[in-house]
Amino acid sequence: MPHLLAMLMFLGLGPIPGAPPSAAPSSGALHSRVPVEFVRSLERAVARGELTITDQLRLRRLAITAPGRLPPVWRERLAAAPVPAWAATAVLVENFQWSARMGLRDDSQFPPLGSFLDSGTFPIRVVYSLESDLELAQAVLVAAEAAWQKEIVEWGFFAPPVGTSEGRYRIYVDDTGMGGGGYMAPVDFFWDTAWDDCTSYVVIDRLNSTGDAGPVVAHELSHATQGAMDCLETITFWENTSTFIMAEVDPVGRGWQDGFLPYFQDYPQESVAGGSYEDPELGYFWYGGFLWPNFLGGLYGGQEEPAVLVRRIWEGAMQESGGNANEISYMTSIDEVLATRAQASLDVAFAHFAVSRFLVGENSMAPAADMPHASDYTSVPPIAADLVVDMPDVFTPVASRRPEPYAVNYLTLSRPEDFSREVTLRLSTEDSAGWIAVLFSTKGSEVLEAPVVGGVATLRFAMGEDRVRHLAVVRLGTPGFHSDEAMSGASYTVEVGPTHPAPVILSVSPETITAGVTSQLTITGDHFVEGATVQFSPYLFDPDAVTFVDAQTLNVTVTPGVDTGLNKISVMVTNPDTGSDVLEEAFSIEAPPNKKKSGCSTGGAPAPVSGFFLLLTVMILRRKRLV
Repeated sequence: MPHLLAMLMFLGLGPIPGAPPSAAPSSGALHSRVPVEFVRSLERAVARGELTITDQLRLRRLAITAPGRLPPVWRERLAAAPVPAWAATAVLVENFQWSARMGLRDDSQFPPLGSFLDSGTFPIRVVYSLESDLELAQAVLVAAEAAWQKEIVEWGFFAPPVGTSEGRYRIYVDDTGMGGGGYMAPVDFFWDTAWDDCTSYVVIDRLNSTGDAGPVVAHELSHATQGAMDCLETITFWENTSTFIMAEVDPVGRGWQDGFLPYFQDYPQESVAGGSYEDPELGYFWYGGFLWPNFLGGLYGGQEEPAVLVRRIWEGAMQESGGNANEISYMTSIDEVLATRAQASLDVAFAHFAVSRFLVGENSMAPAADMPHASDYTSVPPIAADLVVDMPDVFTPVASRRPEPYAVNYLTLSRPEDFSREVTLRLSTEDSAGWIAVLFSTKGSEVLEAPVVGGVATLRFAMGEDRVRHLAVVRLGTPGFHSDEAMSGASYTVEVGPTHPAPVILSVSPETITAGVTSQLTITGDHFVEGATVQFSPYLFDPDAVTFVDAQTLNVTVTPGVDTGLNKISVMVTNPDTGSDVLEEAFSIEAPPNKKKSGCSTGGAPAPVSGFFLLLTVMILRRKRLV
């Protein structure tokens, strides 16, 4: 996908990083959600006793903010495996949060001033050190003013607290060593407020073109507003919010969003609150996760701008912990905001999202599609399995496909062309989280849901005209769920097939009946259903009556015509759902027997004729004698 790689380079995200080593660090090191080699190499050094945790935090920070100040050995390792721009903010936010929770000094500070441009509208200062950076600095200032107007003035995100002597928020144009993009760096808690906010600054890489400035600045300023509200929130939501916001500020960002989207859509089994600690592609997962706030703001924001609902969620996630803990998770805030403003809940919204995220791109014209800007997004989640419903079928996911909390698997349910019977689907799991089976179609508007109760959810439905339907197996939150914790997948089983198995005919008795005579046949077998019909061949005649006895027995009254003749007759039983079975040459029909003669019978009619000829002979002989 060269266009995607070009877009990522355009944003300064660079190529996908190489996979981290398989050996995880021991418990001594702080284990980052950011799966890049330089970060992992520091963890291994701590595990070997070569570095302290304080060293680990300091070297992580220098790798982003001042790589030239790294010790030579670590400078060489960074040069061999640079930290990509997508990871920079995440590393610095993690550093800040870890230091706060462990009572360590982060030692972050504002970079020195150089030349600068001040906004005449907002408290913004753009700092640059090279005269050749002036044109980009001017573009950055224009972009910052536009983003400030939207994000802070119109949508109500908190303005970043100012910790500088001049009373302005600083945005630096400088060399990050990352080839483009930018980052936001927390500096310290803002102790003038009760909540866990922080001062910060933004760096925009000088290799960005002036055309890059708009979306990059909007993204990084969004991070600054997040730090102004809750500097301890899970990094996942920092990135998916800012990637959502950059396109709300300027719709040109929608194309950039679509470039990130595959790294979210390709992993539906990953929690929207997470992203693996080990898979290197899942750094981009946070960016592609913009689809979640995009959905929430668009569908539950009412008459307000979608970004306003997302701001309300961040506002609801604020806490006053004294810098100690992310006490109110973003996901908890979603639940509370939706309950207050939309009479909904996190679980209801996520089950809806599971359908909405599938109906984008090639599926965006589906009657049930409701994702905002669905046609702008081209990536559709993969299918874990295809189950055929005309016979019993079963699926259990492999370990790598098991859904984490607030994640989903997608299955397709297919039917043969001539199949029209009712189908029963059963979802079972031993997991303690909530689960929902959600059935939907790309052709119709009907959406069916069944929550797991007592370990089982059941759906009964007809496929109708659909040859294919889609099943979302949705896993909700586990007891005590918190987005800061590591997450793991859970197993389940889906069983699907006709509601009633096709009937099975084992025998018909008696073996022989007589044409023209009313008889009773007993059909034995299994899976018979009340209302089943019976047909005969090759001579077609209707039964007089069919009596359902039980699932193993049908009594059939028949009167075959006298002209049926000697024949072996096959029997077909069809249940009301059209499931059927045929037993060839199930019984025989014999001709009726010959009837007995009697004195009243016309069988004696020739006798008078014989007597007449005898009398005529006697008379002729008498006349001859007289002559």
